[in-house]
Amino acid sequence: MQMTKIKQAGALLAAATLALAILPIAQAADRPEVKVPSTSVQYGDLDVSTSEGIAALTSRLQAAAKKVCTPSADNKTVAAKRAARACEERALKVALARVDNLIREQLAAAER
Repeated sequence: MQMTKIKQAGALLAAATLALAILPIAQAADRPEVKVPSTSVQYGDLDVSTSEGIAALTSRLQAAAKKVCTPSADNKTVAAKRAARACEERALKVALARVDNLIREQLAAAER
Protein backbone atom coordinates (compact mmCIF):
# COMPACT_ATOMS: atom_id res chain seq x y z
CA MET A 1 0.00 0.00 0.00
CA GLN A 2 2.77 2.45 0.94
CA MET A 3 4.68 1.64 -2.28
CA THR A 4 1.54 2.41 -4.31
CA LYS A 5 1.26 5.78 -2.60
CA ILE A 6 4.91 6.51 -3.30
CA LYS A 7 4.49 5.56 -6.96
CA GLN A 8 1.37 7.72 -7.19
CA ALA A 9 3.24 10.62 -5.63
CA GLY A 10 6.12 10.07 -8.02
CA ALA A 11 3.75 10.06 -10.97
CA LEU A 12 2.09 13.27 -9.80
CA LEU A 13 5.43 14.89 -9.21
CA ALA A 14 6.79 13.77 -12.55
CA ALA A 15 3.92 15.53 -14.30
CA ALA A 16 5.13 18.88 -13.03
CA THR A 17 7.83 21.11 -14.46
CA LEU A 18 10.53 22.42 -12.16
CA ALA A 19 11.48 26.04 -12.71
CA LEU A 20 15.12 26.49 -11.80
CA ALA A 21 15.72 29.99 -10.45
CA ILE A 22 19.32 30.95 -10.91
CA LEU A 23 19.86 34.05 -8.78
CA PRO A 24 18.93 34.27 -5.12
CA ILE A 25 15.37 35.43 -4.59
CA ALA A 26 16.48 38.07 -2.08
CA GLN A 27 18.76 39.68 -4.65
CA ALA A 28 15.97 39.86 -7.20
CA ALA A 29 13.60 41.29 -4.60
CA ASP A 30 16.07 44.05 -3.74
CA ARG A 31 16.31 45.05 -7.38
CA PRO A 32 12.99 44.38 -9.11
CA GLU A 33 14.38 45.48 -12.49
CA VAL A 34 16.84 42.57 -12.47
CA LYS A 35 15.81 39.76 -14.79
CA VAL A 36 16.53 36.46 -13.13
CA PRO A 37 17.87 33.87 -15.58
CA SER A 38 15.97 30.62 -15.38
CA THR A 39 15.23 27.47 -17.26
CA SER A 40 12.82 24.59 -16.94
CA VAL A 41 13.95 21.06 -16.26
CA GLN A 42 11.59 18.39 -17.54
CA TYR A 43 11.45 15.16 -15.61
CA GLY A 44 8.13 13.60 -16.53
CA ASP A 45 10.00 10.60 -17.89
CA LEU A 46 11.72 9.91 -14.55
CA ASP A 47 10.48 7.88 -11.61
CA VAL A 48 11.52 10.21 -8.81
CA SER A 49 10.44 7.67 -6.21
CA THR A 50 13.65 5.74 -6.98
CA SER A 51 17.27 6.62 -6.28
CA GLU A 52 18.00 6.27 -10.00
CA GLY A 53 15.29 8.78 -10.86
CA ILE A 54 16.56 11.25 -8.27
CA ALA A 55 20.13 10.83 -9.56
CA ALA A 56 19.00 11.49 -13.13
CA LEU A 57 17.03 14.57 -12.03
CA THR A 58 20.02 15.87 -10.08
CA SER A 59 22.19 15.43 -13.16
CA ARG A 60 19.70 17.39 -15.26
CA LEU A 61 19.57 20.15 -12.65
CA GLN A 62 23.37 20.37 -12.61
CA ALA A 63 23.47 20.64 -16.41
CA ALA A 64 20.76 23.32 -16.41
CA ALA A 65 22.56 25.34 -13.75
CA LYS A 66 25.80 25.15 -15.71
CA LYS A 67 24.05 26.19 -18.91
CA VAL A 68 22.42 29.33 -17.52
CA CYS A 69 25.30 30.32 -15.25
CA THR A 70 28.14 29.97 -17.77
CA PRO A 71 29.68 33.36 -18.55
CA SER A 72 29.33 34.72 -22.05
CA ALA A 73 32.03 33.90 -24.59
CA ASP A 74 33.38 37.45 -24.39
CA ASN A 75 33.76 37.32 -20.59
CA LYS A 76 35.94 34.37 -19.61
CA THR A 77 37.91 36.10 -16.87
CA VAL A 78 38.85 34.29 -13.69
CA ALA A 79 36.34 36.43 -11.78
CA ALA A 80 33.58 35.55 -14.27
CA LYS A 81 34.37 31.85 -13.98
CA ARG A 82 34.36 32.08 -10.18
CA ALA A 83 31.02 33.90 -10.24
CA ALA A 84 29.62 31.28 -12.62
CA ARG A 85 30.66 28.47 -10.29
CA ALA A 86 29.05 30.23 -7.32
CA CYS A 87 25.91 30.75 -9.42
CA GLU A 88 25.81 27.04 -10.29
CA GLU A 89 26.17 26.03 -6.65
CA ARG A 90 23.40 28.41 -5.51
CA ALA A 91 21.11 27.36 -8.34
CA LEU A 92 21.55 23.67 -7.63
CA LYS A 93 20.99 24.19 -3.91
CA VAL A 94 17.74 26.10 -4.58
CA ALA A 95 16.55 23.57 -7.15
CA LEU A 96 17.24 20.56 -4.93
CA ALA A 97 15.39 22.22 -2.06
CA ARG A 98 12.41 22.81 -4.36
CA VAL A 99 12.46 19.21 -5.55
CA ASP A 100 12.62 17.99 -1.95
CA ASN A 101 9.63 20.16 -1.03
CA LEU A 102 7.65 18.97 -4.05
CA ILE A 103 8.31 15.33 -3.23
CA ARG A 104 7.32 15.83 0.42
CA GLU A 105 4.10 17.61 -0.61
CA GLN A 106 3.20 14.88 -3.09
CA LEU A 107 3.91 12.11 -0.57
CA ALA A 108 1.80 13.88 2.04
CA ALA A 109 -1.04 14.30 -0.45
CA ALA A 110 -0.83 10.63 -1.43
CA GLU A 111 -1.13 9.58 2.21
CA ARG A 112 -4.42 11.44 2.68
